[in-house]
Amino acid sequence: RLLAVLHELSSRKMKDVQYMAFSGPSPDEVCLTDSAQRIGVGFLDNKSGTIHLRIGLPDGPNTETTVQLLVSFPFVNNRARSSCIIRELDGTLKLYTKGSDEAVIALLGIPEDERKKNQLFIETNDYLNSASGKGLRTLYMGMKVLDEDEYKNWNERWNTTQQIMAITDSEKKKKKLDIEGLMLEIEKGLNYLGCTVVEDKLQDNVPSTIKNLGLAGVQVWMITGDKMGTAKSIGYSCKMFTKDDMEIVQIDEEYIACLLYTSPSPRDQRGSRMPSSA
Repeated sequence: RLLAVLHELSSRKMKDVQYMAFSGPSPDEVCLTDSAQRIGVGFLDNKSGTIHLRIGLPDGPNTETTVQLLVSFPFVNNRARSSCIIRELDGTLKLYTKGSDEAVIALLGIPEDERKKNQLFIETNDYLNSASGKGLRTLYMGMKVLDEDEYKNWNERWNTTQQIMAITDSEKKKKKLDIEGLMLEIEKGLNYLGCTVVEDKLQDNVPSTIKNLGLAGVQVWMITGDKMGTAKSIGYSCKMFTKDDMEIVQIDEEYIACLLYTSPSPRDQRGSRMPSSA
């Protein structure tokens, strides 16, 4: 159900088949929403905030239902997640969130020490680490049921903040921080739902093109928000990395901390070397 409502896609009926076709800015969302309809929760359309769903397979017993989309938080890089608040036909308020494992785990209503002992989380993390090591894209999913009074109080503050006129840079910055704070407030305390894994295929001729650019002396940079394992795997598959004697330095928090706190001077920091971690 989360995959059928938490997205920014449009839909259209496919010719000669009963399944819907989806389009939008994110190929991952297209894949995940299509997968949801093929296991029995299909997104039909979104008309003025009313989302129409088909429960059941199109060529078998099925019923149509609706949910009301009240608020949505689109995906942005610094939050690494997207969320929405919906109201079911019976009046139940639900918040759905999907995003990177780090972003969603931080919002779960389970203490860290309990997560480390939870067999489900252990198995999930092992699976995601294995998947990201193969170059697959991974997402965590969570949800929670909202109390009516809690939502009403939050929504009043949300609408007030949205309507604030911000003119100066400082006013715009404050409004942005207030909005992010309200999003974080309502997202905390999620229940873990599961995870998804999507294959991220390279476009045709990408490996050979990057290899030829390197041979021509052109420097190529890859900027990604993926997990480190996914980024490394894609680096090898697109021929940015080679499995010979290439030295690969992983610049992470530990690496930067070492540069900042172990070198006696800025001059020494610039000349320091770190062992390869790949």
